[in-house]
Amino acid sequence: MKYLKVIAIFFIASFQFGCSSIKKFNDPEAGLSNPARGNVLVSITAEPEKYTHDAWIFIRKKGASGDVEPTRLAAFGFTLMGFQKPNDYPEVSPSKGRLVAASLEPGEYELYNWQLYIAVFGGNGYISPKDPPAPIYFTIKPSTTTYLGRIHIGTVLAKNIVGMNVAAGASPKFSNHFKRDSEIATQKFSSFATWPIDQVSIAENIWLPRE
Repeated sequence: MKYLKVIAIFFIASFQFGCSSIKKFNDPEAGLSNPARGNVLVSITAEPEKYTHDAWIFIRKKGASGDVEPTRLAAFGFTLMGFQKPNDYPEVSPSKGRLVAASLEPGEYELYNWQLYIAVFGGNGYISPKDPPAPIYFTIKPSTTTYLGRIHIGTVLAKNIVGMNVAAGASPKFSNHFKRDSEIATQKFSSFATWPIDQVSIAENIWLPRE
């Protein structure tokens, strides 16, 4: 039990919390078939839905400052009305998520952070790393799809002061599910069947918190 308490304290100390409403970002899927641009393709899954409204990852030009609006990709597509977009992965229940794509100008990019949108007393809030994880670099080429694999952002639970389970952090892990994602992409994105595909190899635990 003492060991579990230490683990819980470590996880909580590794994340920052806040109250938040959903900020509106530009539609990442606009222009997916534009041959002058390229697409990034990634699947995002998360759980459990009871504690997590959505899970987001953020992409920006390599070395860009915080003043530049990033591209945000969402696991559930949660809206202010409480709706979510269809789940692409019923086979991973109780987790769920989506295969998402974004149209980007050619150039060097980085996948640089994640965030959980969660339920808190009196409203909604967020969890993100206090110290941003190591950026994952990739290149976007014209008329090419760049596949980043799957990121599963598993919610870490802890007891609050009244003994209830609450979201206290996350344990992001990467994996490659190209065969499954290819089947989904062919149905969702018209450019996937005709554009060449570059796959980026990402270490499974590169974003796990470190002691």
